[in-house]
Amino acid sequence: MLLAKYVFRNITRRPTVVGITLVIMMLTSFALLSIVSFDAGLSSLLERSGSPRRALILSPPTTRGLYESHLALRDIHDVTASPLVRKTSVQTMFVVPLYVGIVPEFTNVRGLDSSGFDLYGARIVEGRLPRQGERELVVGRIVQQRHQSVQVGSSVLVSVHKFTVVGVFETGAVLDGELWTSRDALAAELRQDEPSLAVLELDSATDATHLANEYAERRLGYGLVPEGDYYTRLNAENTLLYQSLLLIAILVSLGAATSIVGTMSVVFAGRVVEMSVLRAIGFRSSQIGTLMFGEALLLTAIGGSMGIALALVSLRGYCAYAGVSMYFVPRFAATDIALAFTAVLIIGVLGAVVPIVRMLRMNTVDGLR
Repeated sequence: MLLAKYVFRNITRRPTVVGITLVIMMLTSFALLSIVSFDAGLSSLLERSGSPRRALILSPPTTRGLYESHLALRDIHDVTASPLVRKTSVQTMFVVPLYVGIVPEFTNVRGLDSSGFDLYGARIVEGRLPRQGERELVVGRIVQQRHQSVQVGSSVLVSVHKFTVVGVFETGAVLDGELWTSRDALAAELRQDEPSLAVLELDSATDATHLANEYAERRLGYGLVPEGDYYTRLNAENTLLYQSLLLIAILVSLGAATSIVGTMSVVFAGRVVEMSVLRAIGFRSSQIGTLMFGEALLLTAIGGSMGIALALVSLRGYCAYAGVSMYFVPRFAATDIALAFTAVLIIGVLGAVVPIVRMLRMNTVDGLR
């Protein structure tokens, strides 16, 4: 108990250095937990976005963005005429910038034919569907909540002309971050008769896989991929981004460890006489080292806890502010929280090792001068 009071007293005596250390540890744990939790939340959203009974026809087959795909209807007629296909939706894709302040967010505009709205099982929660051939569109629930200027009755510039927002739809998936209009209207606006993709609905996931494998063997200029596989590929690209961000977080952590070495050196340099007195009155080096490590661990634990608490509160609040909290929220698994906290403790301990060893090696007589 006495040792705990001693450690706590030493921490409160140096508010400036302690504050710097706490901020470093807080930001480190916040960064680590934010990256892991956002990746888990986005992966969950993508995993439930694709239907196993749907397949996409894209050209080229390796395209990442749907708006990059361009099809010729005559080339895919044999696919859409397959007895395995129950329903087909031919679609045109485009991208428009929607602004949050001065920052543009590029958003998909999906031009759907008459069967496309039924294909996705979308529910109109406000207003109505756009008429075929008219410059009208419906916005996804995420877009509506994210952009206060994009509401029923407002307009969005698509290429040259403005399209009027006539409704809001909801699918419970990543599609709620899009704008939907009629394919005829979008094709006329873009002066592009050829569609971007075709979406097929089949009886089962087995049929979707079978059809994809059948047409993959023909080495055509387009690709047929189960919708679930497409979103799995997007998730894999998201994983690559996650790994890159995690690497950055690790580099930041190394920088934090270096900063801790500096701050701890300042803390202990001002207590040379104090530590020498402890040794002179009978304290062993192991006991003094334990006291110093205790201070480092306490500071690290407090700073790490503050960063984790900040992530738990602010990230969910940001998603609510951004209007995506219904479908995408950071996932805070207990293992991820424990991992972030443990990583910060390790950083704190490693950062304290050098100044502590240097202090313990100092001659007692020299320290008392």
